Amino acid sequence: MPVIIRPAIPTQDFESVAAILSIYENERITAAQLTEIHKRSASDDQIHHQIVAETDGTVVGFGNVFRTPWMKPDRYFVKVWTHPDRCSQGIGTQLFDAAVGYAQSNGATSFESNVFDNDPHALRFAQAHGFKIQRHLFESRINLATFDMSPFDQIIEQVKANGIRLFTLADVGKTKENLHKLWEVNYATYMDDPGNTGTYPNFEDFLKLSQSEWFNPNSQFLAADGDQYIGLSAIRYEPEYNTFYNMMTGVMPAYRGRKIALALKLMTIAYAKQQNSSSIHTDNDSQNAPILAINRKLGYKPEPGVYRLSTD
Repeated sequence: MPVIIRPAIPTQDFESVAAILSIYENERITAAQLTEIHKRSASDDQIHHQIVAETDGTVVGFGNVFRTPWMKPDRYFVKVWTHPDRCSQGIGTQLFDAAVGYAQSNGATSFESNVFDNDPHALRFAQAHGFKIQRHLFESRINLATFDMSPFDQIIEQVKANGIRLFTLADVGKTKENLHKLWEVNYATYMDDPGNTGTYPNFEDFLKLSQSEWFNPNSQFLAADGDQYIGLSAIRYEPEYNTFYNMMTGVMPAYRGRKIALALKLMTIAYAKQQNSSSIHTDNDSQNAPILAINRKLGYKPEPGVYRLSTD
């Protein structure tokens, strides 16, 4: 039976795609969630292309290709999924070749992807197509319904008593000057993270991101010494899951070891609980021992980790 590779049509295909993804992901995926993600990527000014494999009118595979402003020049993310009943029939390779072909037609010269660390079949497929493991990221999640703030009651006040201001971007205003300070602390702490990819959006691209629908000044938590921003913890709401994703937590090297990161994370938890969210999830590089220790202290529970892959 011939396999047709074609662009995905959200209203027509996402129910079938969600069913396939739900088999592989840590949680159930719905068509509504995929539609929300699709809309968000468009608002973020991403290059985003989705394809499906179809046979006899049935979607049996899915491919995702995208590029964001903070990726290396000419780098694209590529990932494909095949229904388990149709594995080892060449469908994954057809999807991969089509996805890579699309990316190359848009200037791609290298690729990145990821696979769960408990999925050896996916890892073998990726390695057979030229990918190598670059980093090991640990996924974790905190259940907000059961989280108890009382053991940490004094942390935020202790940090403030040491002369550090704690606030949100909304408190000081989403001005260009404050966004530049936010970009500076993001850039400095991200590039110091063991899991950094070596690139970060320039300020102009960061300004565009700050206009995205998901960017909320109320969930950009900051620490400052005087006028200098020296730490942050940023979370993004994911309405399709009623959860928050902790995108970044970082503190400038000179200010580490003073419980500032812990205080910032506690602020994210308090805010997410106020929003009646179910959880916060995050991922951290296996070599980032300090932040992993903070997450364990707060009660983040480990989930299957992810291998970050690239072709170079």
